Amino acid sequence: MGQDTQGTERTATRTMQDGRRRTGRPSNESDDLSRLFDVLAHPHRRAAFAVLRNGGWLSLDALARAVLARRDVTAAGDDRPPLATVRLQLHHTHLPKLDAAGVITYDAEDRRAVCTVENDTFGRLLDDVAFEEA
Repeated sequence: MGQDTQGTERTATRTMQDGRRRTGRPSNESDDLSRLFDVLAHPHRRAAFAVLRNGGWLSLDALARAVLARRDVTAAGDDRPPLATVRLQLHHTHLPKLDAAGVITYDAEDRRAVCTVENDTFGRLLDDVAFEEA
């Protein structure tokens, strides 16, 4: 990896099939993968997506309870966040981030969410993360 001529952004050097080397910005595929990792970085977002991908529209309250239940399975000790805290975190941070990534639709006014991802890469990545956490 190098820096561009202005020194502001990292660039990647790749070897082409004919042996020539090409320097350029990472591909959209790399950007997509980075975005997916970022979206899955928090356990509440992983739990929310896992719950939403198995059904239709869910209310914020039902989703918060489901996320808390999933987190209790993997969390050690009794330091789990209370339901009201999970609900607020989902509403203000995690569901908007999942929505912005295009994997769910969150209607903040009605406080309902549904899985809308069409690319199965996200689901497979979530499955791999869940396997590693178990």
